[in-house]
Amino acid sequence: MYAVTRVWVWKYMVDYISWGEYEHKFYSLRYLQRVAQVCTWILMVNGLLLFFKVFKYFGFAPRLLFIVALIRTSWMDVLIFLIAFFIIMLAFGLSGYIAFCTDVYAFRSFSKSLGNLFQYVIADMDLDALLASNKFIGNTYYILWSVLMIMVLSNVFIAILCDAYSEVQDDLKNTKSEVQIPEFKMFSKFMTLAARLRLPRHTGDR
Repeated sequence: MYAVTRVWVWKYMVDYISWGEYEHKFYSLRYLQRVAQVCTWILMVNGLLLFFKVFKYFGFAPRLLFIVALIRTSWMDVLIFLIAFFIIMLAFGLSGYIAFCTDVYAFRSFSKSLGNLFQYVIADMDLDALLASNKFIGNTYYILWSVLMIMVLSNVFIAILCDAYSEVQDDLKNTKSEVQIPEFKMFSKFMTLAARLRLPRHTGDR
């Protein structure tokens, strides 16, 4: 990918830039900057997927595939949870934008409201800014957010993972705990076969 991008950049520069007029004419290289930036994004995703592919080589030990088994077991429940999560998130984002868009910076637009609400799942919401806008609506909004998102939905997500964890642990107890490497098993079979085919030693009669 890096080599292809460099070849494309050089070809574009040769075709687009007239080097005889380079000192007297302005050439915008913003297109090349965008191409290099897209290439960087592709390499970022490629590097992330490359390390995820390491799990493919853990097939010789089921316990090393614990995370993969956990995702495979709980993906349907997690998907249903995410649908409910995004619906509630859209409701809070829209209501927060309508109520606080005029004087609370975090809710200045609908997209900024959603982005900040995702941050407030982990961080604390700015209660002082909400109270400065409207004490009753600010308190109500903060309490509903804390109860639904922090207390209820977070615990539901943890319960889904705990249930899948218990199921995966039960499956792992029923499998062999030994690490089974295919090449080592083939080598063991070969040595066993060689030992069987080995001719017995003959000793002379005493």
